[in-house]
Amino acid sequence: LRKLDLVNVGMGDEGMAALASAFRGGFMERLMTLRLSHSSGLGDIGIIALAQAIDTRGLPWLHDLEIDVVKGARMTFLGFGAITHALVKDCPQLRSLCLRSNGKIDGQLQAMVEGMLRVGKQKAQVVMCL
Repeated sequence: LRKLDLVNVGMGDEGMAALASAFRGGFMERLMTLRLSHSSGLGDIGIIALAQAIDTRGLPWLHDLEIDVVKGARMTFLGFGAITHALVKDCPQLRSLCLRSNGKIDGQLQAMVEGMLRVGKQKAQVVMCL
């Protein structure tokens, strides 16, 4: 499997934790694109589970990641920081990172994410719609 497109799934934190467990088990190690668009109920807990899966080299070929948290869920600096740290550490081939959240996050977030990616020498294009 090279592309996993989970649009309007509404998996929430529990569903993301289950998916992250599959990633950690190496069941999708060749995955290059992961889209989690319009993910209702997905917040810091689910995003941190995904970050932990990436930290264990569960997605070593990941090139494109899109996370779009909507409908009452909220990703904070904690979730954004965890996922960015994992990507810097374990996804050097990352090309694009699209992060969106309906949570209230100030303008410093994009600079933090871009700075972390620069330190990790990723060439990823970062798109953030806060």
